[in-house]
Amino acid sequence: QILDEFEDDITSFPVDRFRISSIRAVVAKELGDNDRARFFAREALTEAAASHSGFWKHPKLGLIGNRDVELRKELAKLAVD
Repeated sequence: QILDEFEDDITSFPVDRFRISSIRAVVAKELGDNDRARFFAREALTEAAASHSGFWKHPKLGLIGNRDVELRKELAKLAVD
């Protein structure tokens, strides 16, 4: 619920959307909601793959790049469970 409350204020960049979706995926998995965990893991991985920020003056700003490799491995597992 907290993420929902503040999501609009912190989701300008792919990295922000990646982190929010990652948190949601992990929480859903811990709560036993595998369908939601899979959904949010796939969402996070989509954001991680972004090659453009959406900002024409700063196309690389806020991209994941090579960061969070271990988390992406775990999300890939959740995405297919």
